[in-house]
This record gives sequence, C-alpha cells and structure tokens, in this order.
Amino acid sequence: MVNFFKYTDPLRISFLFIVILLFRIPFLYLGIPLMLPELEWLTLGEKLADGAMLYRDLWVSLEPLSAFTYFVLVAIAGKSVLALRICSLILVYLQAIYFNHVCNRLSLYNEKSTYPGLFYIVFSTLFVDFLSLPPVLLALSFLLLAFHVCILQIKFKPSNVGILYLSFFISIATLFYMPMLVFIPVFIFSMLIFTTLNFRRFVLMLIGFSIPYLFLILYYFVFGSLDRMLEILPSGVDLFSSILYVSISNIFPILILPVLLILAALVEVSGRSNYINFQYSTFKFMLLGTLAAISTVLLKDTFSAYNFYVFVPFIAYFSTHFFLLNKKSLFLKISFWTILVVVPVLSAYYAYYSSSKHLQALLVQKEENPYQIDLINKKLLVLGNDPGLYRNARLATPYYEWALVEPHFSSLNSMETLSVLYSDFERDMPEVIIDQKGVMQKVFYRIPMLEKKYRKLDEHPVYILENQE
Repeated sequence: MVNFFKYTDPLRISFLFIVILLFRIPFLYLGIPLMLPELEWLTLGEKLADGAMLYRDLWVSLEPLSAFTYFVLVAIAGKSVLALRICSLILVYLQAIYFNHVCNRLSLYNEKSTYPGLFYIVFSTLFVDFLSLPPVLLALSFLLLAFHVCILQIKFKPSNVGILYLSFFISIATLFYMPMLVFIPVFIFSMLIFTTLNFRRFVLMLIGFSIPYLFLILYYFVFGSLDRMLEILPSGVDLFSSILYVSISNIFPILILPVLLILAALVEVSGRSNYINFQYSTFKFMLLGTLAAISTVLLKDTFSAYNFYVFVPFIAYFSTHFFLLNKKSLFLKISFWTILVVVPVLSAYYAYYSSSKHLQALLVQKEENPYQIDLINKKLLVLGNDPGLYRNARLATPYYEWALVEPHFSSLNSMETLSVLYSDFERDMPEVIIDQKGVMQKVFYRIPMLEKKYRKLDEHPVYILENQE
C-alpha cells in the first residue's frame, strides 16, 4: 500500500475517493453527535432562507460568504446535518485532488505521487469537527488557489495578472473566514523574498484584495445596513476567544502526531534532500504558512477543534516530504500504517468517549429543555448563550448572538434603540421568548405594547405570545 500511493495516475486518484469513504462513512453510519456550531450554521441558514438579510435582520459575526453557503444549503436540503457532512466529504475530496495536482504539476517534490492527496484526506478526519462544514474548510478552497498562484510566481517570472489573482483569492478566503487575513503578510513577504515585488505589483495586490470588499460595502450601502455590517463583521476576529467549545489541553494530545510528522520532514529535508532552489523556496514558504495558520487559530472569537483544519494542507505537504525522502522500507511501512490506523482511532476517541466531559460544551445535549415547553417549529428568541434551544425551533428577530445583542438591550434609555427593538419584534414576532439574562421586563416597561402580547410562565423566565394583534 505504501508503494501504491508512491506513484500517480487516474486510477490512484480515483482510489482516493474510496479512501475518504472508508474514513468517513463509519462515522456517518454510527452517527456523529450533533455539535453546537453545526446547529448554529443551520439555524442561521434557515433564517436567511426565510428572507432575512445578514447583519441587518440577523446579528451574528459569521462571515458573509459562509453565511451565503449555509443559506443555499438549507434552501436546498432543509435544516439537515447530514447535508453538511456530505458536502464536507465532497469538498474535502475535491480539495485533496486539487492539492495533489498542484504538488505534482509544479514539481514541489523530486517524485510525483498520490501522497499529498492521501494525507490531505487522512488528516481531514483528525477531529470529528472536521467531518462537518465549518467556515475554515470553505475558506481553504480559495486559500489553496492563492497558494497555487503564489507558488507559480515563485517558480516562474511574476506576472501582473498572477499578482491580481493571488490577492483576489485570499480576499475571498477572508470573506469565508476572517482570520485568513493573517496570510496576507505571508504572501507579501514571500513575494518580496522569493520574487521581485515592485511598487506597481504591490498596488495590484492591494487592488485585488480590495475588489471583493468594495462590492460588499456597496451591497450593504445600497440596502442601508453599511454601519451595522462594519460594526458586526470585524467582531468575529478576537485575540482571546470568547466562546470555548473545547480546551486546548483536551485536543493537544491528538496534535502530537502531525507535529511529529512536520518535525520529521524538517529533518529529512535538511539531511537527505537534493532539491533545487525553487523547491527549497517553496518549503520555506510553507513553513511561513504554517506559522500563519497558528495565528488563525488564535484570532477567531470561537475556539474549537475545527479551527485547526487550516493545518491540513501543511501537514499533507510535509508528510509527503517525509515519505518520499526516507529510504528505510520497514520504517516507512510501520509509519504509514500507524498514521492510517491512529488518525481514525483518535478521531473516534474524541467523538465517542462519552465518559469524558471534554465535549460537553461542544455537543447539543439530548436531554429535554429545562423549561418544559414545546419548542418544535416555534419562532423562538433566546436572550442568552444557549443556542441548543434552537434545535427544533426557528430563530425570531435578528438577536441571535448575545455578545452583539447585549449592548443593544443595555441602552433602553435611547429612543432610537427602543424604536429599533419594537420594529424588530413587530416584523418577526417570537412565539416564545426565553429570557436567560433577565432583560425582557425592562423592555416591557419601556414598550408596554409588547408586554400586552405576552404571558409569562410563573416558574420559568419564559414568555409565551398570546395576543398577536
């Protein structure tokens, strides 16, 4: 099997699809626990499919192109978790094929093989979070395009068109996943070090990066929500994550294997390789990219294992160096099968080891909601940090993300705020309000017309809509 992937042809590329099925179908068959981020993406996609406009009718820091993707998915398949995971499988396979093509076409190694695509698929199952469709996975498609163009500029004479495409692709990637911004300095620095980046090309990079944002600004300006978009969109980048689905101590042991592979590749390249200058330059470029990938993990306002998906192409790249340069046949076979066995075992441990509490903050809990009310297909507003309540309900009003909503509900002395609150409720009246933060009584005091429409449950901070007139 080690030698089977050491070469490349259409048969081996096709066989990669069997590999991804072998790695993912068992999880789909056994059932992956529903994760809160998945529920959030589907809930927001459902809201957008109902006609809401991001940042105007939906206050959430999700990037616009990721939101559009979830909107399309829900519009086609409904609020289906399985659809997320099947789309993930297809997208990862396409990314793996493309990554393998780039590595072989541009001769990043001395030998052409199917190793890059294989390891891309294998490490795309390192965590159960990877089996879904997070924004970082969507953004990675365009980051790979940017890598391709950048490596072309390093290998051949830089072109103005190539520079424009490079900056355009990385800009699109940031609109899927904002922390991808940290790759911009990497590309600029790489152009300065490995090519001849003059002032004109630098201006072209700025233009290419600006074009998608100019269209975004124009779109929200036309619809009168530019201020809200400029306020909400940057909030998704946060040096200290405000929402922690897992802790680094719980996922760090699983990261040891890819770290060891990267270190082993460094040893092999420094001691055994006879690469040409371009291949060494590419190797340094990928090292810079790995450092940038670390920054993306630190800059997201939510922290979960799926944030580490950005490392997958780098792990695949360095792992291929190790397996192509090392000539110890027995050692390679042991290493190869160790990777193929250990990675899914680690992922299964992470997903199904129920006695551990390390996933409690990530998973949607199966027990009934504590409020003992029927939420199925109800238009719901949760004022607090409990997105799991939307599992069988629909989001009402724009107020989903409490970190963005709290300042709004804290300034009830402002007539402008009260006017916006009343219009938001009138436009999309919640059938059930779960007031975990205890703010609705203050709202009702300021807007008595709303209070007349709701009945409060005696034992819970829950308000039921009774009068819709």
